[in-house]
Formats: sequence, C-alpha cells, structure tokens
Amino acid sequence: MGCAPETPYVRTTIGQAVTDLNVDLSSKKPSLEYFRVMTHFDLSERQQINREYSVKYGDLAADLAHFPLLLNYLAVNYFEDRITLWAKSIHNAMDGLGTNEHELIWLILLQSSDQQQIAEKYTELFSENLSQRVHQETNTQNWAKLIRCKLRNKNEMEVDVNEMADRIDKAANAMLADSACFINLLCKVEPHCYREVIQRYQEEYENFEGVLKKEFFGNTEYAFLLMNDWLINPVTAVARLINRFIEGIGTMDQQLCLCTLLFSDRYKKGLIRTAYKKYGSMVEDVKFDTLLYGKAVLIMWGLEE
Repeated sequence: MGCAPETPYVRTTIGQAVTDLNVDLSSKKPSLEYFRVMTHFDLSERQQINREYSVKYGDLAADLAHFPLLLNYLAVNYFEDRITLWAKSIHNAMDGLGTNEHELIWLILLQSSDQQQIAEKYTELFSENLSQRVHQETNTQNWAKLIRCKLRNKNEMEVDVNEMADRIDKAANAMLADSACFINLLCKVEPHCYREVIQRYQEEYENFEGVLKKEFFGNTEYAFLLMNDWLINPVTAVARLINRFIEGIGTMDQQLCLCTLLFSDRYKKGLIRTAYKKYGSMVEDVKFDTLLYGKAVLIMWGLEE
C-alpha cells in the first residue's frame, strides 16, 4: 500500500484512496490498512470511496469477505448509512428468541436528534412502528418505562429549576423512590435546563449520580445513569458504554464495534480519550480485552499508538 503498518497513513484524494485500498485488498490478507485509510474520511466520503471502488474494481464488500467476522462487520459497515445501521441494529436487538435488553437500552436512549429519522427508517425497512414494537418487546421494569417514554418525547420541556430540584429530592426520599419523577426528568426536560436542575440539586442536596446508584439497580440503574450522562455531555455516555462493553468477564465485542461505528466520527481522539479517563486508559483497556478487531476500533476512534 506504499506505507508500512507502523507508518501513519496520510490523507490523500478519494481517487488515490480507492487505488490504495485495491492494492491492499488484492493481497487477500486481513489488514488494518483499510481502516487507516478510511478513518481519514467522513461518512459521505467513505460512501463515495465505496461507489468509486465498485465502479473500478468490483464490489468492495465482496473484497472484504476474507476479513475475520468482527473485522468484516466493522469494515463493511464503515460506509453504511448511519441511520440505516441504527434502525437495523434496533431491529436485531429485538429479533430472535429474546430481546437484547442491554443493547436496546443504549440504542434507544442515545438517538438524540436522529430519533425521528431512525423511527422513519425503521418503518421503511420493517413495515412496523418502532414505538409499538418496543412496547411489545419490553416489560414493566423502570428501564423499559424509560425507553418507551424516550420514544414518545424529545427533551424539549422547560421547567422551574428550583422547583424541579425539590421534586427530585422528594422523589428520592419517598418510601419507594418515585421512578416516574426520574423518568419524566430524563426524557422530557430540555438538556440545558436539565443541567441547571442537576447543578441546583447537587448544590442543595447531594450527588445526583449517587442517588441513581442508591435507588436503582441492574438495567434500570444502567439506563438512568446513561441517560443522565447523555444529557449532561453526550461523549461521557459513550465513554460509559465503552467501559461497560470491556469490563468484567468477557467483552461485549459486537456492541463495542457497533458503538464505534455509530459514534467514532463524532467523538474522535481527544474527546473520547478525555471522557474515558474516569475509567482509566481507553487505549490500554481496549488492547487488553480485544484481538485484531480491537486495533481497528482504536484506529477508528483516532487512538492508534
């Protein structure tokens, strides 16, 4: 490809990138050079590279078929439309014998401004309403109520900061925590207003994240903490996800790859590195827990060393 693996790939023209990819893929050996080339381009440019490659050399996805499973998943979906990938992933999380609750939670909660487009794409692809399908596939636990509420709302509500902080305190100190108060706060309040509410609450009462950890557990704790992170600073929610994927026994390999595909263009390099610091070193954690595909993940986040 004209550069050794340890030599950083320098962005060239799209035409040259197409040529470089053909040279590398012609070897029929799994290579990280594909990712070193593609990471220099945004999604629309990567899609253009795919089109031009297909015209000159044939189907790019077919030429990636020799890549191992997870590496292939990353490589092929690196030029997939983001909204389409998101809608398909939500469907996959609910398909089969049982719903993948963990994956469904973050795919629903972190849609942000893409929420309507994803819902429309889901209906286009699968001929069913996303909210209705999620309602059918989830139970009565608070995490399920949270994601169903999120699908119905867009975090647009303004509230009185002091009054809302007081309501949170009352909800947290009830005999049983008033989960509806927390759900409405997380799903309905406008993000800037939400941050002011949490700041006021923490000045007057106690650490809000600590309250969520104290009052809830399991998937509900995870979902509430994730949504809180997202409203305060989205990249911190992504960092929490990545840490969750690689901590404990066994790595959630496919979810780590999917998270990388959906968010690495937005939160590259210093953004994700800094956000992850509360958990340690993202580079070291990914290296420790993954094989070849993990190196591709780090390249896509702009963290190859």
